[in-house]
Amino acid sequence: MSFLTPDNIRIEHGLEIKEKIIPWGARWPKASGKYRNGDLFKADRLLSGGTGKVEYVTVHNTEDIPEARGTNDAEQYTRATWPNANMADVRVHYYIDETDCWQNLREDEVGWHAGDGNYGPGNDTSLAIEIIMDGSGSAADRAAEDRGALLAAILLDRHGLGLDRLKAHKDWNGKFCPFYILPHWAKFVAKVEAHLAVIRSREEGSTYMLELSMLAQDDRGDQVKALQHLLIANGYSCGGSGADGIFGPATENAVICFQEDCGLLPDGIVGPDTMGSLLGC
Repeated sequence: MSFLTPDNIRIEHGLEIKEKIIPWGARWPKASGKYRNGDLFKADRLLSGGTGKVEYVTVHNTEDIPEARGTNDAEQYTRATWPNANMADVRVHYYIDETDCWQNLREDEVGWHAGDGNYGPGNDTSLAIEIIMDGSGSAADRAAEDRGALLAAILLDRHGLGLDRLKAHKDWNGKFCPFYILPHWAKFVAKVEAHLAVIRSREEGSTYMLELSMLAQDDRGDQVKALQHLLIANGYSCGGSGADGIFGPATENAVICFQEDCGLLPDGIVGPDTMGSLLGC
């Protein structure tokens, strides 16, 4: 069995992304459903009416599959798409699992993923992330979801988009997808917001984890607000003002309660262990 070799590998905010972009002009190597051998394999069309502008980021779930020795789900789904042509007409920009992330399409081109017609608004304006999970709640599932949240934050940041531009597949055509994440969608959005706050506040030369190294009472700003959104999404009250970006006594109490529930030192200080546990909830 021959596994894919990426054409390029890049690292963004600690996330390694392997590129295997389906080339423009690619043709179906065999007949499949309504497609004949030699038909165009993907849209070969720029997003947003030909401008290439990204307007949204769309989150999907796809099923965990048995992994061949020496590879992983994200590579297998990418290879099944191209060059093996075994994924019907599904074309997504990214597949991500608990260990790997593969990019299949350029970020300025149309994918087929939203189920709203070849060039419906979901397909025509958004980037697609397929987060590969099995719904078990295992450590691997939680890692895949958190990595997917980080990737969503990276894409939102790169294209200058806010959280209001983060969409579930369900928003485009009503399908219950991402099926494992929708039951706790608010928590997922809070994770994306936490990652986005860190990405947008990091200084040149700093590391991603360093930005999460310490939050405590009297701190203020976007990272505190992201922390509060995570606490609230997990059922911990930060007081009447909610996520106001101020680390006051109510937020400290919420942190202590969370730490006690998770078996962490209940010191009210948010370091890497506490933030990591919050992101993994």
